[in-house]
Amino acid sequence: MLNPERELESGTLEHAIHYIIEERINGSIFLNDYNNDETGRPAYDPKILLKIILLGYSRGILSSRKLEQACLENIKFMAMSCGQSPDHTTLSKFMTHLGDKVQKVFEEVLLICHELGLLSGTHLSLDGLKLPGNASKDSSGTFETLKKKREKVSKKIEQLREEHAERDRNAEEVDEKEKSREEDRLKRLERESERIEKFLSQNEPRMGRSGKEVQSNITDNESARMHSRKGPTQGFNAQALVIEESQVIVSNEAYGSGHDQGVGEKMLAKASLNLKKAGFGEEALKGKKVSADCAYHSEENLEACNTHEVDAYIPDHLFRSRNQKFDTRHKSNRPKKKKFEESDFKYNEASDSYECPHGKELKLTARASKTRERIYRKYIANEVDCQNCPLRGKCLSGKRSKRRCLSIYVSKVEGSLREAMRIKIDDPANQKIYNRRIGIVEPVFGNIRANKKMNRFTVRGLKKVNIQWTLYCLVHNLEKISKAQWKLKSGEKGPLGAKTSPILLLLTSEIMLKDELCKIAA
Repeated sequence: MLNPERELESGTLEHAIHYIIEERINGSIFLNDYNNDETGRPAYDPKILLKIILLGYSRGILSSRKLEQACLENIKFMAMSCGQSPDHTTLSKFMTHLGDKVQKVFEEVLLICHELGLLSGTHLSLDGLKLPGNASKDSSGTFETLKKKREKVSKKIEQLREEHAERDRNAEEVDEKEKSREEDRLKRLERESERIEKFLSQNEPRMGRSGKEVQSNITDNESARMHSRKGPTQGFNAQALVIEESQVIVSNEAYGSGHDQGVGEKMLAKASLNLKKAGFGEEALKGKKVSADCAYHSEENLEACNTHEVDAYIPDHLFRSRNQKFDTRHKSNRPKKKKFEESDFKYNEASDSYECPHGKELKLTARASKTRERIYRKYIANEVDCQNCPLRGKCLSGKRSKRRCLSIYVSKVEGSLREAMRIKIDDPANQKIYNRRIGIVEPVFGNIRANKKMNRFTVRGLKKVNIQWTLYCLVHNLEKISKAQWKLKSGEKGPLGAKTSPILLLLTSEIMLKDELCKIAA
């Protein structure tokens, strides 16, 4: 039988996966599901199944069928599985039924990271990766859109049936291949119609954060249609909170929504719990810096940062436009079309109204219209006046409504966290701290998506997607552990300069001793 200690080279990622899962992970978490010695066929060791999946993910092999094939052909996989060859059904079922057990493994790996000094950083960065799911974009739409699609498919079915009946009445001869293709097409349309009908009868419309209906998906209704750098995608928003010095992921979660405004509380709470289990105190996050990009600038996320007493750096979308350093960048040589501004409107104190440059009146409609940060007085024009206005193209930049609305700033909302963050992020010293964000979290996503080829989810449903995303993050953290071990063995300084960490030396000496014993035995 193949010996993993002999076949897997010390200091490599595959050796770290084998050693940590076998020696450091508590196997009792799997006992309830795999303790079937008295009844039925003996189960595969769950640690072996987990090692196969993690090794496969580290090499970009996400398909359970390809993992099965690798266990039969690849020497590394054969060593990791001790010569066993579990089929794809066993591997797939094991992965999708891990549930909370994968989180416990993640916590124990974080404990090892803490022992190696990889969690002693003071700056954490939060970001999300929009990954395609195992769902079709064409199967998305609001309930009204899906009903129209069902009606369209039903009409097409009726049309094909009428054409078939007409040919039968006229006794027309049809080529057998053409007839077979038409029958297959009719069956396909009937299946699609039944699928849409079943979905509409068993589900309710999905509501977004604003209270309006968002698109549902027939294939996986927990996925979402999101905008990514490669265009619209049907998938999930995979979040990760990463610590600066070591780039270890301390918290992760996948969401069926493309918005980042409300994820701060859950991500920080999960990170605090994970760090506590890894050996930190009750206030593991207190005083630490947390940075995130403009998409996270919301009252909910900033409130979560205050609750966990972290030093947050989350700018608004316009923070660069207020910085003189960015004024000269990306400027077009084309002259910009001048738009009317507030100063172009004349105020009439007697009627408390404004007169537009075309001489039409804008009447007061709201004395104290509030956003989350500011208070405005709103003046709105008559719709008829705006429709045929020759100056419409120059009026109030960015407004697309049928009638123009002029908002006059009155005051700030007291105690607004977003306004306080705007003031904080305009400080050059704080901008330097925020600018470190891109070097903390973006390389992590680059490693997962580009190097490990983990560029999509292969399962359906938010629960299973979260299991797979945690496994992705596990592979990344295990790689950080293996590199820290390798650096120390080669005589270089480990992370944070911990060249003489007694725990790291112990871990390295154990691995080297096992290698030597295996060589002697061989």
